[in-house]
Amino acid sequence: MSWKKNGFSYFIWLIYALMTGTALICLFSGMENRMTTGILCTALAFALVGILVFLLHRFGPKYSEKRNEKHTVRNVMEAAIAVVLLAVGLVFRIRGLNEAGQTAAYFEMAQITSGQSIPQIAHGAVYFYVQILHTVFYFLGNKFIAGIGFQIILQYGAVLMLYYSMRHLSGHIAALVTLAFVMCSPYMVQSTLMLSPEMFYLIFFMAAMTWVVSGHMVKLRPSEFLFLGAMIAVLSYMDIAGLLLFFLSIAVILDTRKEQPGWRKKLSAMLLCIFGLLIGFTACVYTDAYISGKSANGVWAAWKALYHPKGFRLPVTYADSDSVTECIVLFGLLAFGVFSFWRDRKSDYMKAYTIGICIVLAASSYGIFTEEMPGTLWLFLILSILAGISVEECFRKLPKTVEKPIEIEKSKAVEMKKEAVLKREEPTPQHTCNYIENPLPLPKKHEKRILDYDVMEEKMEDDFDLEIAEDDDFDI
Repeated sequence: MSWKKNGFSYFIWLIYALMTGTALICLFSGMENRMTTGILCTALAFALVGILVFLLHRFGPKYSEKRNEKHTVRNVMEAAIAVVLLAVGLVFRIRGLNEAGQTAAYFEMAQITSGQSIPQIAHGAVYFYVQILHTVFYFLGNKFIAGIGFQIILQYGAVLMLYYSMRHLSGHIAALVTLAFVMCSPYMVQSTLMLSPEMFYLIFFMAAMTWVVSGHMVKLRPSEFLFLGAMIAVLSYMDIAGLLLFFLSIAVILDTRKEQPGWRKKLSAMLLCIFGLLIGFTACVYTDAYISGKSANGVWAAWKALYHPKGFRLPVTYADSDSVTECIVLFGLLAFGVFSFWRDRKSDYMKAYTIGICIVLAASSYGIFTEEMPGTLWLFLILSILAGISVEECFRKLPKTVEKPIEIEKSKAVEMKKEAVLKREEPTPQHTCNYIENPLPLPKKHEKRILDYDVMEEKMEDDFDLEIAEDDDFDI
């Protein structure tokens, strides 16, 4: 998925470069508590990454993203790497089961006890997660390991859909890099080993994302965006993070591809998506009011109070050494995008994701995300996607600049008009014709003749039928 590069793209690139450089300076400075060390290490890292991107641009292998070409070897290698990453991630999660922390809140709400019922919770994702976890404990017993296993299954389902979406959105290398971060990241491993509604909500989010970037959405059928808006409304009612899907849908509509739809088709798709979002959200409010026995105004007030902006506060957290190393690797790969952005003069593959990071950071700073589902997960996922795209751009084969046939026809038409004007301005010489005498006699004029013979025609003599006897056998 790419967008046309314009002046706004360079402004977004500046934000991307400042974000990456500031994060690296903070990370390197935190290792020795010296700002000078952080600045020097960041400058050295940018210099090394710039040289590496230049060498890959000049001498590195390039590949094209044409779907019609068969790349058997590449597909087999990609599948093997993906399977290895999934296996390594599973090993990390199994090894961490002994150190898994038991979240008492969700475990106590979901466990099976006599006379206990699940309380009504304003947060939709948390309420449905407790209901599903309660069902798991009903069949498998009140075992903490059963909830962790359930979360591992949820996360793997979401990761596979994310990998599929990334292959369609950005390419094979970007999908593998994102898969490597999600599978091997200590943050993602730890989020799986803690009972939390994040993995439960993530699988529904990724299912909707997969449907957005599938072939139906790429063909841009406006009628399907009505259903998409309703689906986004349901996820947004469960958690405010569902509105990120609305932003992704707009990005897909504005995506530049070979078969470019008209502006009327794009506008109708946007309006239908917004209309479906409004209708779906209204339906969710009235359905919740009917089930809970409250008024629609009360339900709407409770949802608005849950996600209304609070005071401004920077979302800064302290992490251990493993997380710092992980962040250095992540932002080190993001540094590739600072230089690979300049390889393609026409297409921009990072603009929408950078805007998404700004949206998540702004929402986290104003406390729009809740404590049950903070914006850390979405920030990590978007950064991982951007890291994959940054590496992807170093190996993407740039399209050749070929003059379009329409432009060729227009240029030919202009040249023909110029030639016609020049011919009209030039004086045309007048030639005189000299005829020779005709040696043949001229044709005579036609005269109508009348037959005036001395023969009188009598009646009944113009009958040429001869009577033949019945026994005449002249034809034998």
